[in-house]
Amino acid sequence: MFPGLHVKNRGIGGNRTKHILGRLREIVQMHPRKLFLEAGVNDIWDHASLDTLKANYKKIVAEIRTTSPQTTLYVQSVFPVGDPFNELGPQVDSFNIWLAAYCNEGKIRYLNIFPLLANKGYLDSTLTYDGLHLTDKGYEIWKKAIDSLVN
Repeated sequence: MFPGLHVKNRGIGGNRTKHILGRLREIVQMHPRKLFLEAGVNDIWDHASLDTLKANYKKIVAEIRTTSPQTTLYVQSVFPVGDPFNELGPQVDSFNIWLAAYCNEGKIRYLNIFPLLANKGYLDSTLTYDGLHLTDKGYEIWKKAIDSLVN
């Protein structure tokens, strides 16, 4: 999605924040110039408590800041969910409210992607094939939102 740029996608389908914590050190030891973090919906889908999700996010940020302090960190909101995951919407909303405040307090760059993908508070049905994962059109919207920051 970013031709000509040295970009590595370290996202793994189904990963929860505990999995990210388990492999984060190998990523940050490479001292990336920038790191874009978007995680949490799988934790919510797996019924992890929001307290656990918040604690894991704090650990992830601490690991990045400690191991690679020169890395510019961008934390992205959890994307909206749609059918058949609408029941997760309130937890996603609650977590995103906390995440925005946490990033503001910690002077972390927060990217609110949620409204770009949402229609009436849920993932726009034209941007997903299953209510959770983005289609090419959804990824294009996401890419456009972060494109200037990746360069």
